Amino acid sequence: MSKSENSIRAAATALHQAIAEGRAHGLAIIWPGSPDGLTSISISETARAASIKPTTPAQPRRANPKVTK
Repeated sequence: MSKSENSIRAAATALHQAIAEGRAHGLAIIWPGSPDGLTSISISETARAASIKPTTPAQPRRANPKVTK
């Protein structure tokens, strides 16, 4: 495994542990849709973690078929 991959996996593990700890203390964490959104992750003390139900990922959209004349 490369140094970059090890670094990403270590950071992901640390983030996972931090989120689990926050949820255990009643924080609600809204996960971003992509890695680019990680720096603006939403954390709330007003919405209890137990009140937020996980959503299922959106199904991939299929391209519209080409219309031929």
